[in-house]
Amino acid sequence: FIRNACLDFAFAVAGCIAVGVLLGFAFIWADVDQNWHWPTNEMSSRTHAYHTLLPGAVIAVVSGIGVANGLRNSGINALVGVAIS
Repeated sequence: FIRNACLDFAFAVAGCIAVGVLLGFAFIWADVDQNWHWPTNEMSSRTHAYHTLLPGAVIAVVSGIGVANGLRNSGINALVGVAIS
């Protein structure tokens, strides 16, 4: 069970990274940053490591634990709570 879970997790992470890299190269090739004037001030304000990214990462990890717990215990109520947060 643990081996299958780890393999599934590895494939999911690899798929996310692959899609991100491919879309990144496609956006660079299409000059999206120049055409749409990216990053905007709003985007730049959300990327300060200690003010926004780290607290967001903590919230994401805790929410992920909540989702895993809800799925493991077949509890939909926990999933609704995570979706709201």
